[in-house]
Amino acid sequence: FGASHAGPNGGPSLCAPSPRALGKRGHRTMLPLLVVQPILLPAFQEDGEWAEVGGRCVAKHYGVDIEQQGPGAAPVARLAPWALQCPITLEEVVDPVVTIDGHVFERAAIERWFGDGNRTSPMTNLELPVVGAMPLQPLTRSIEAFLNSSPQILLGLSGVDEPQEGE
Repeated sequence: FGASHAGPNGGPSLCAPSPRALGKRGHRTMLPLLVVQPILLPAFQEDGEWAEVGGRCVAKHYGVDIEQQGPGAAPVARLAPWALQCPITLEEVVDPVVTIDGHVFERAAIERWFGDGNRTSPMTNLELPVVGAMPLQPLTRSIEAFLNSSPQILLGLSGVDEPQEGE
């Protein structure tokens, strides 16, 4: 996957990557969108647009830490965000949510934004077709469960490197 992805309506993705890793807790790899899509689509059958946005943001903002618990033990995957900074608070995101235009925010900050009556994106100032945000944590837990039940995918991921500065 390159740096540019199509957004939910076929245009360019507005979900920009954050390439700075937060640290290493094992082997961290990028999370391919092909791994994310099969997990999200059944959960969002009623709204494929949210599945597309959520999938792309998780794939761009999260890496997989693959940990070996001991000799002969199966590897364990945990999703870890690359450095996520809320564009409203300019602080690290603790409770990440994604808006329909693909931007990640701290939940309290974007809820305040919408609570003040704004119907636009704080990033683009364009009116949003859907006012609200989807939590990323349930998605990341589903992806972790899927990865840990699929050793062949974990083996494939172990050969993908961390993003480098400037990518």
